[in-house]
Amino acid sequence: MKTLTSFKPDIFIEEGGFLIHDLEKKIDVLRNFKRQGGKVVLHGAMSPELALAIKRDEIVDVYFSEVDPTVEFQSFPAYRFKKMHWLAASRKIHGTAKPIPKYNCDIIYIGANLPKKREAFERILFPLAKKYHVKIYGFGWDFIDRNFLHPLVKIERTIFGSGVISKLRLMRQVPIDLEGSAYASAKISINFHEKQPGADIRTINARTFKIPASGGFEVCDYVPQIREFFDEDELAMPKINRDWFEVVAYYLAHEEERKVMQSKATAKVLKEHTFHNRVHTLLSLLS
Repeated sequence: MKTLTSFKPDIFIEEGGFLIHDLEKKIDVLRNFKRQGGKVVLHGAMSPELALAIKRDEIVDVYFSEVDPTVEFQSFPAYRFKKMHWLAASRKIHGTAKPIPKYNCDIIYIGANLPKKREAFERILFPLAKKYHVKIYGFGWDFIDRNFLHPLVKIERTIFGSGVISKLRLMRQVPIDLEGSAYASAKISINFHEKQPGADIRTINARTFKIPASGGFEVCDYVPQIREFFDEDELAMPKINRDWFEVVAYYLAHEEERKVMQSKATAKVLKEHTFHNRVHTLLSLLS
């Protein structure tokens, strides 16, 4: 609350408990900020206790989520809830991307070597890498990063917060300002989504939008929600693992069809799914 009082923003966006973990403290901060005339936007998981406080004290102006409102929110006035995906692409980083020879390849995958995605790597990515020219970028993929840099970064963060080793680790990856160029340079950009804890459900990630915004052709795992944003003639989404190899082979062999699909997806993202669009939607809800 001290930061809000000194900075005095017009809008406070609270993201899924990352800023304020303690529920009672969160409710108190939001209540005081509202009393001072501020607007509150809340995104993320909704507990029954927080829903009750919002309903009782009017401490949130807009609550938005990627999924339908929870049971606690069913009785709220319609204007309070907005089903909206907050992740998007950047016009500056992705919308102006140009291909770079360094990243030319059949298939590119940019993402950390996460245990949650191990099954997808072993059943899809690694077999594809044996057959095609595949480039993989991200933390944890090579021996040096996994066994030396990663442990050293943890120590560095504990002592100094951040520093030289953290920067060195980042320098070995695709620079943020060239991420779009990497996607634009590959014939196919692969995207795997994480499963949610305790359920066989995958939610959309930022790459869903960043790849087509950059001019990349996206092939991703089966996430039904994606069809709310992209049609079948804009983004390829194999339903089961064995379909991947057929889909990849087909679009590598049919360049014109691949480019037509990519162009449609790129146009849609730059028109509807940039951070400018998301901010405009939020501001329109608050006005």
